[in-house]
Amino acid sequence: MSIEYTQAPISKHGVRYFNAPGPPQQLADMGHLSNAAVVPASAKIVHIVGQLPWDENGEVPTDMREQIRQCFRNTEIALKAAGVQEGWDAVFSATAYLATLEGDSEEELSKVMGETMKEFFGDNRPLLTGIMVKKIFWPGVRIEMQSQAILT
Repeated sequence: MSIEYTQAPISKHGVRYFNAPGPPQQLADMGHLSNAAVVPASAKIVHIVGQLPWDENGEVPTDMREQIRQCFRNTEIALKAAGVQEGWDAVFSATAYLATLEGDSEEELSKVMGETMKEFFGDNRPLLTGIMVKKIFWPGVRIEMQSQAILT
């Protein structure tokens, strides 16, 4: 038995999201995400390489909250450059790598990610894997995110 989430804008393109009842559904609701996605075989998939939080001047914000938001903005820019005009509404899966520093609150990072996901995802609930790591390849960068979307 599973629960299908049908309110996502991407559903009109045949993508279906599912969650198992009980704790998986509760966690999905809290995280504004889904546990499983079925993508039609006929869908054209766009893969977005790990996006970093550079701003339009090539600078990396020092504030973690702003780095997360900038990374989401840059992902949307990359999606549109690849022809995905629906932006985050067409994303069905993403992986975020977050570098933690000593003294970081994992709860606060999770809260900021959750708030940003709700803002950018809207009614979409893609699969999202969040991984905390020691370091990202680029100096000063604390988040990198890759994603997959359908080209409509």
